[in-house]
Amino acid sequence: MNRKKRVLMLIAITITIVIGISVSQLKFNSGKIYLYGEEHSNWRILDKEFEIWSKYYHEKGMRHLFVELPYYDAEFLNLWMKEDNDKLLNQCFEEFKGTAGGTPVYRRFFKRIKKECPETVFHGTDVGHGYKTTGERYLAYLQELGKEGSKEYERTKEVMEQGKEFYEEESTLYREKKMVENFKWEFDKLKNENIMGIYGAAHTVILEDNHTIMASQLSCEYQGRVYVQDLTEADYLEDELCYESLKINGRSYRSLYLVESWCNIEGIECDTVKIWRVEEKSEEFANNPVGEMTLAGSEYPILVTCGEIYVFDFYMNDEFAERKLFRADKSAMEDGTIMTREILYK
Repeated sequence: MNRKKRVLMLIAITITIVIGISVSQLKFNSGKIYLYGEEHSNWRILDKEFEIWSKYYHEKGMRHLFVELPYYDAEFLNLWMKEDNDKLLNQCFEEFKGTAGGTPVYRRFFKRIKKECPETVFHGTDVGHGYKTTGERYLAYLQELGKEGSKEYERTKEVMEQGKEFYEEESTLYREKKMVENFKWEFDKLKNENIMGIYGAAHTVILEDNHTIMASQLSCEYQGRVYVQDLTEADYLEDELCYESLKINGRSYRSLYLVESWCNIEGIECDTVKIWRVEEKSEEFANNPVGEMTLAGSEYPILVTCGEIYVFDFYMNDEFAERKLFRADKSAMEDGTIMTREILYK
């Protein structure tokens, strides 16, 4: 075989290998966008979202999770994913207070991802909520690293400006437009990676005659690659309620299981709590003395009703630690706050 034929054969082999690799990459990283619409802070939906993400992560090798947060919030979450403590997460949630995402159930969601899907990379695509707090803090962080003027620094400033304009104009059309721009900015960097996105259900609707909604705009931009599912209409939200018989003071009380959540109660050194509501014979606790511990209804990850008895089982590293009972006041305060007080029992 002469030299020319050998060169041509090598070129043909190289082309075949490149084509094979490209086909393989397209097969497994086809750049699909899976969007899931949620009701914010609904623990059942968050559990379902975690289940879906865990399956994508472990079975499909996906690593990129798009969330309804500004760019700098997601970047702080990515930094936290690499730390062996929750300092950064705690700072973020301190700044999230009072928002639909600043709840214990969301914090538990992120903690589960860090524990079970540790290579997850978050991508924030919302406008600059919290530009005065988290945004400024991320700019300061970049300045400390000597990254003032860097791509990350300029991106942070741009998203912060989006937040300022949104809150000045209060325009949902402006927000949807910027969410699409921010989404494309993140997604196009990934070069055909499949991603999952979690957004409020109002952002994940695809309508043929309305292209103002984020998902509709993305569907036009990435034709045939956007898939949406509204988790707020899922059958599992209608699951049978779970009742259990809890033993308190040697007696059994039929109780409704409500939620398992991250524990954020001052003075309680536990990481999770399971909460029940006593459904029968709750009047038997009417005369029990109360302790010093009180919790406002807003501190619960569920809706609190006046006059009800709530059972808290605290856990540390999945091991049961202690049980406490709380009684909600019979009426709310003037500002609508419902207070619950610890019930002392043997």
